[in-house]
Amino acid sequence: MSCTQVYDLALSETAAIGSFTHSKFNKRFSSTRRVAAKAVEGSKRMNGLHVTQIDDLLGSGYITASAAVKAKKGEILTSDHGLPLDQEAFRFIYSDPTTRCRELYSDCKGWKDDDRMEDEALLAKLQLVAAMASDRAEMHAILATQRDNWNKLFQDTLRLTTISAAMISALNGGPSTCLSLSLAAALLNVGSAGMMYVVNQFQPSQLAEEQRTATRLFRDLEKDIEITLKIDRRLREDFNTFLKSRIERLHSLDKAYPLPLTPGGLEKFPEVIAPPQLSPSVDESLPEIPVANFSNGWTAELASDLKNTSEVIKAADVTIYLDWAKNVLKFNKMFATAAPLLAAAGGAFSIFDALGYLNMSVFAACFSILSMFASSLSHDTQLGMIFELYRNSAGYFADIDASIQRAIRMPVEKRENGALFHQRVALMLGRRDQMPIVSVKDKRAGSLF
Repeated sequence: MSCTQVYDLALSETAAIGSFTHSKFNKRFSSTRRVAAKAVEGSKRMNGLHVTQIDDLLGSGYITASAAVKAKKGEILTSDHGLPLDQEAFRFIYSDPTTRCRELYSDCKGWKDDDRMEDEALLAKLQLVAAMASDRAEMHAILATQRDNWNKLFQDTLRLTTISAAMISALNGGPSTCLSLSLAAALLNVGSAGMMYVVNQFQPSQLAEEQRTATRLFRDLEKDIEITLKIDRRLREDFNTFLKSRIERLHSLDKAYPLPLTPGGLEKFPEVIAPPQLSPSVDESLPEIPVANFSNGWTAELASDLKNTSEVIKAADVTIYLDWAKNVLKFNKMFATAAPLLAAAGGAFSIFDALGYLNMSVFAACFSILSMFASSLSHDTQLGMIFELYRNSAGYFADIDASIQRAIRMPVEKRENGALFHQRVALMLGRRDQMPIVSVKDKRAGSLF
């Protein structure tokens, strides 16, 4: 029996005491009916008992007395949820309730009690992961500021050089050309073409967006651990599964958003566009574990709603944002190729003009201006950043889908509480926590972006 089932059972058995009128036990029950009523009323609000309330009930002997009355009357021991209480579970709960039930509660889903030595070691492991996530977030935040400054400095430099080259070429467009002006214009255009080529390979605006997104995701990982440690243990995911998944997520984020530029940096003009993998991939060939009855906050209806939401995310949200990313990438690639070519052509016309073959100053000036506009359309509109924004949006929804697929393939007793997980998914999609999350008329699951 799971921890939640045991305590649901203990609660229902305790609540049933008030209905017994056996004269032999009336005196024994009269002094503690108020404790049971208070605990049952509290459980309606909390879906369970606090440790202090459990201790009060166990100390009063209510559970033991209830078992004795039911055994004497020959009734079948069951919980309010229809869970049969076999003899082994009966002995486990009622033989020594004060210690055995408290131990079961403290070890629920692998989480220990706060005053035990083992718990300190578990918390230290999680706190280490949170500390590493915080450190990564700080590094990426620094790099985001640095690379945003790169983008501004590069664009100011390129704009100044191309305008200077155009003005020099225009001034040199008279009947007789000046060799020094032609050479100056040629050098400025060739230098601009080389700088544009290098800048286009790194896409500073896209680099800055990568680091900003990484900062947010690492901070989200840190907050996820902190919030999990504050909620009731019975609502959490199994400890070993939780710890392993958070460590793997830390490594996945390191791979999805690398710190160095080279080697190992993300390709800026990829042939195949895929959403960033923010968590380990899920083997969807593994069977889904069905939910028979209400267990750990999960029901068959809730699991079915999450699977339907997952299908909509795959078919609509991820696909839409990837298509938008592809379209932006096409325009960015076109301008990133045209800008340095136009600047190089302006430099070539300036060289011809310096050699005296043809008077090409007018053409050199025109191509210099065109290269400036092409570069501005690429970088001042930050097409690289927009591409990364759409790609990250697809990754955001793909990660929600992966979390759903991972949960429904996990043993029910090891999962996060079903109602809590359902609410988490709904809020991440920008929707209300309702059944279903996505209605039939909705074409997309997400309404956040």
